[in-house]
Amino acid sequence: MLRQPDCIHPEYLAMVQCVNERRAEKLVYERRLFDYKQKCLNTRTVAERHQLHSQYFQTVREIREKYISECNQRIYQLQRGRRQLGVEEIDYAYYFPEKRSQQIHHQTAFNLEVSVLSGVAKYVGFPAAPDITPARPTDVDDDLRAMKVSSYNRRLQGIELIQLA
Repeated sequence: MLRQPDCIHPEYLAMVQCVNERRAEKLVYERRLFDYKQKCLNTRTVAERHQLHSQYFQTVREIREKYISECNQRIYQLQRGRRQLGVEEIDYAYYFPEKRSQQIHHQTAFNLEVSVLSGVAKYVGFPAAPDITPARPTDVDDDLRAMKVSSYNRRLQGIELIQLA
């Protein structure tokens, strides 16, 4: 009976059933174990990655603070030396007005200036300097007479300048 391809021996079937059940239990156990190990590895990988990121940002923060501290020390030393030499410090800070009325006044002035500049840029163009023409000799003589400088003295000064050159 055991040598036949489809064995129907009752003891053999009972043994095969026990072996199959044991095999099924082991497969279920191993699959669960595999799932738990995989979850554990995923959790560990995520935790290590977070730890590495945290260490990186901590190191970056420490380096940044170190260099900022060095810069502040240098600035302090420069300011201390400047004060010792008696050089006046110029305050270049722009103070923001606290009153709302002042803020509105500043904003209005700023908007007016921007509109004037944009109008110049649009209709005239930059640079918008006028053409300068030389003064006419008659205007020069009139100005010199108004300043009570004689034209004879002016000619003498011109001659002296030519001789010096």
